[in-house]
Amino acid sequence: MTSQRSGISASFTATSSQTSIAPDSSVISDNGDTDVGETSISPLLTSQFKKKKRTSKIWDHTPFGRNQIVRNTEGQIIWRCKYCKGKPAEYLENGGTTHIYKHLKSHTTLDILTPNEERAAKTRNHLEEAFSRMSQNANPLKRRRHDDETTDLDADKFEQLYVEWIADCGIALRMATRETFRALLKFLNPGVLSILPTSHQTIREWVMRTFETQKR
Repeated sequence: MTSQRSGISASFTATSSQTSIAPDSSVISDNGDTDVGETSISPLLTSQFKKKKRTSKIWDHTPFGRNQIVRNTEGQIIWRCKYCKGKPAEYLENGGTTHIYKHLKSHTTLDILTPNEERAAKTRNHLEEAFSRMSQNANPLKRRRHDDETTDLDADKFEQLYVEWIADCGIALRMATRETFRALLKFLNPGVLSILPTSHQTIREWVMRTFETQKR
């Protein structure tokens, strides 16, 4: 009986020594940085690749495959830069992409945009296309003057820039009605108040007109 128990114990010990539990990649890192060390394909998982494919563009800038699982010597899944000379920069996968994009931008030869920058660029392009079509309209918009100040400002161009500013920076439509904002614009150019609406509803019409034109 004793020898049988010893055999079971030995078998259990052997099985346990062959099974490792991968560290939880959801553990949050303070800043996403990790010391660079010897890196190898993970021996802790049954597959060397992510089951759920990575979609971020940062994975196009590593020396490994986009969905390849790579760990540092502490067993943490990492992203490693393929452009660094000498000691390459590494960041924890669960540390987010902000630091990684910032690092990639430090390589001046790269032309890379963050997701927010890409969205802003697309918005600007759509707005420019919309205003280009509006400028080709044979029937110019009739505009009401909002005060007695004279101005040489191009009202159509001002509307375009104002809508672009709203879309790019997430500005509230009611900003145009705030006295402190209007006072600032009046200080910069008194004539601007003659074309800046006093109602947020008019600003809404500007925005809707732009996007309706863009959809055509």
